Amino acid sequence: MKNKSKVSNPTIEKVVSEILSQSDPSEIFGKEEIFQEIKKQIVNKILEKEMESHIGYEKHSKNEKDSDNRRNGNYEKTLIDPEGRKLKVEVPRDWDGEFEPQLIPKGVRKFEGFDDKVISLYARGMTIRPNTKDRARGGKVEEFKQENFLYFLHIFFELPITIILNKSLETCGFHDQSMVE
Repeated sequence: MKNKSKVSNPTIEKVVSEILSQSDPSEIFGKEEIFQEIKKQIVNKILEKEMESHIGYEKHSKNEKDSDNRRNGNYEKTLIDPEGRKLKVEVPRDWDGEFEPQLIPKGVRKFEGFDDKVISLYARGMTIRPNTKDRARGGKVEEFKQENFLYFLHIFFELPITIILNKSLETCGFHDQSMVE
């Protein structure tokens, strides 16, 4: 039998150990799941990273800004996850009203989850790389959104996500591809 190598991420292991040490197991899988809160925080963090990319500077940055566009608070959006549970997230706004989230586009309420999106995008040949507005104008908007989604995952999780995704995709039959160009 083939020896399967395990993908290990020390940061994730540390977080899991911390959660387990401070929680009653019945709370973890109970009505108010810790997983829902983790999912909410991940989505909120990715949306913040999208806003940073859109307006060109980090939150609370004292550096000179290239644009007059600024953050304009957040609005609450209720998503429905694949299990039918509600997930309330904070979507950032900008003064010019130009910010359109790529992870959860305007008008979308059903949140299908990261795994399905990443695997389907990767299966269509998408990679993790930055994109520009000029390229989006010349290409299909849908391709621009898909590539940006993976880029934001890369920003949020940094390099370890490529290792995790490659291993996950290998188990799904995608053996010949590499996530990083």
